[in-house]
Amino acid sequence: MLCSYCDSAGLTPAVKHSNANIDNTHTYHFGMLRFSVLDHFLLSGILFGHAARSAFVAHDTDNTSYHELVILNVSLQTRFLASTQASHCMD
Repeated sequence: MLCSYCDSAGLTPAVKHSNANIDNTHTYHFGMLRFSVLDHFLLSGILFGHAARSAFVAHDTDNTSYHELVILNVSLQTRFLASTQASHCMD
């Protein structure tokens, strides 16, 4: 179902990126008895092709959650937008 949704919405899971190091063992475990990959970043074509730099799972022994941390590194060009001080009138 996830693949079908991604195809219809023009999205790609970060796990498919060439610089992804998300092992197929697990991103979630239930008491170290059952394992699955169920945490995903879904990226548009532009983000997947031009901004995503890497993705990986941090299997940290200090993690008290059953979810392993999935980290996505992106490189985005931004522009500074000037802002003005807001003024408020009270009647």
